Amino acid sequence: MKANIKLSALLLLASLFIFSACRKTFDEPPIADLPNLKGNMTIADLQALAAPTPVALEEGKIIEAIVVADDKSGNFYKQLIIEDATGGMRIDIDGYDLYNEYPIGRRVWVQLGGLYIYKDGDVPALIGSSDPSQGRIPQAIYKNYIIGGDYDNPVTPKQRTLSTLTPADYHTLITLSDVEFSSAFAGQTYGDVVNQFSTNAELLECATQGIIIVRHSAYSDFASERMPRGNGTLTAVFNSFNGTAQLFIRDPLDVNMTGNRCTFLPGANSTLMSIDSVRKLYTGAPVPGPNGRKIRGIVISDKNSGNFQTQNLVLQEPNGDGITVRFTADHSFEQGDEIEVDITGQTISEFNGLLQVAAPLNYATYITSGQSITPRVATITDILANANEWESTLVNVQTATLNGGSTYGDFGVMINDATGSMSMFSGFANFGTTSLPTGTGDVTAIVGDYNGVQLNIRNLNDVNISGGGGGSTGGPLTEMTITDVRALYSGANVNAPSGRMITGIVISDYVSANITGRNIIMQHNGGSGITVRFDANHTFSMGDSITIDISGQEISEFSGVLQVNNVPLANATFVSAGNNVTPRVATLAAINTNVETWESTLVEIQGATISGGTTYSGGLTITDASGTIDMFTRSQATFAGDNVATGTVDITAIVSQFNTDNQVQIRNTNDVQ
Repeated sequence: MKANIKLSALLLLASLFIFSACRKTFDEPPIADLPNLKGNMTIADLQALAAPTPVALEEGKIIEAIVVADDKSGNFYKQLIIEDATGGMRIDIDGYDLYNEYPIGRRVWVQLGGLYIYKDGDVPALIGSSDPSQGRIPQAIYKNYIIGGDYDNPVTPKQRTLSTLTPADYHTLITLSDVEFSSAFAGQTYGDVVNQFSTNAELLECATQGIIIVRHSAYSDFASERMPRGNGTLTAVFNSFNGTAQLFIRDPLDVNMTGNRCTFLPGANSTLMSIDSVRKLYTGAPVPGPNGRKIRGIVISDKNSGNFQTQNLVLQEPNGDGITVRFTADHSFEQGDEIEVDITGQTISEFNGLLQVAAPLNYATYITSGQSITPRVATITDILANANEWESTLVNVQTATLNGGSTYGDFGVMINDATGSMSMFSGFANFGTTSLPTGTGDVTAIVGDYNGVQLNIRNLNDVNISGGGGGSTGGPLTEMTITDVRALYSGANVNAPSGRMITGIVISDYVSANITGRNIIMQHNGGSGITVRFDANHTFSMGDSITIDISGQEISEFSGVLQVNNVPLANATFVSAGNNVTPRVATLAAINTNVETWESTLVEIQGATISGGTTYSGGLTITDASGTIDMFTRSQATFAGDNVATGTVDITAIVSQFNTDNQVQIRNTNDVQ
């Protein structure tokens, strides 16, 4: 099973939830139009055939079931979940907007001859090929196998507890009661819409104190909504990923949590204790936190920079003390989040000289975001003299210089001012290969300790030194071709060399919003292209020639697309406007063959037709004499609701990928002629 968006496809539903009128958008067809089919095999019978190698199914065998989950919200990707009285089943289909044909509550008959049953990890799936990596039933033929019947059949989920769920419940719709999202996730967004990552949230069951993962896609239409903070019921498809139980909701209507949270959970009845008082409890030997006490502060560390361990965060009170918290699992708290951490019985100790409190992740409660701590302006001498008291707090060193290495990640880097010098460590940061800036300026950092006092910056925004801070080399840049940049990536994340820049012409259109606001696609005319993801929304127009300082920046893939990741927007420089890239005239067969090389470049497909929908939003299929390819348009695109061009057209588009799927994307409707 693949831990990405396609995991949304791993979901399973059981008996079905009776929907309100807002879910029923389809009229039932006349009885005379219904097919004359009858199931002769149950889903349980089908599941019993599943094996790690796909098993071809017998001609003439038919299952009859009801759709209990579809792809309308985007939390299920290219899948339908169906259920009968004996169990549930996932069907993998190479198509978008399946809910238009097979909405929740519609009866379906699946003619099994020509399909395969396959055990994907530990859950069964119905696929269209003997090769699981190409297993989706092709878009052109899936309606030959899946026959729609009457609509609006009741979908009633089975009531379960975490202790009563078994593999027999896979791919079925279930309801859990007296549950709530862990305090570390309650109030957070369902999906990571900034980084476009699918996320796992912990769901707690009060009666059993059990925990299960609820997985959400960053591409769902509710990804930016926040998970409720209360207690109540959750309806979802039960699933497993290599033995780890998971739930997938269909949309937020499946979550009804307006009651009071469980009183036994950490933090519910605890009283606040100052961080200063917690620090004073430690006198040289590990000590447990007092019963019924919690701390509150603002996160001053940055989980995204790699300069802090993923289980750690640094918490500081406004104008007060700070402490490092080490959780039992990776956390998702951002710099600037205000949180509470229950420390009842939790160990307060030193690790290599740094005082920290250990805590289970669910002992942390999110309060709000967007907060800040004003750093204490201090000299190096001040910091060294007050290191124990100021540990895990923000300081700002003015008129500072950096030396002792050529990059941030070098061992031996020192920060200096007129009063002295001390160590500054960034050895494991994702900006570690960035060259140290020259000149003098100010540096904001967290006072740390690793068998000796040191400073830790959060990210390059903490360094305001002239002569190349914030990711620049401080000297002249050497141009690197986009082809050479792409060649650096060989399957694992890599950082660009120091002192390098790329130049190209913007071929994406930020105005039309068919790519996210932080992304840009640039290409050499007649050459390679690449996607660049900035750390903020940009305003570069299609046709702008730009240069980008990529010194030390991460080169990685996101859902199959190679990109230079999280580049400071200030690293991009406008050169000129009104430039053009001539698209490569190519057949779809040629594009599919060369997708890795042609990715992020313009192509022109001549004599093509578009099918699969009446508007551009979502997934469509382009066909020419040589083959087919997916064309995807974001629902946020300004032209998403425009009618699709009919007849034979010429299409200019950007070559892309989504995981293992080849795709193209138009910039705007001028690309279809």
